[in-house]
Amino acid sequence: MSKFLLFILFVGLAWWWFRGRGVSRGLGGGAPVNPPVERMVVCRGCGVYLPESDALVVRGNPYCCAEHVVRDDG
Repeated sequence: MSKFLLFILFVGLAWWWFRGRGVSRGLGGGAPVNPPVERMVVCRGCGVYLPESDALVVRGNPYCCAEHVVRDDG
């Protein structure tokens, strides 16, 4: 019986030690990091929403593609 209790104690200490090493290395336990939020704009040609960094801005108006710029200039 004492060997069984000693084995359980060993397993518990090993689990506690490995879990502590994982947290200290940044493998969990911290708050999740959210990616930065990007502003969305509406294409003047078709009305689709797209990230501001992907938009073509012509004369202050956002477009999703060059085709819509040409079509809007008409």
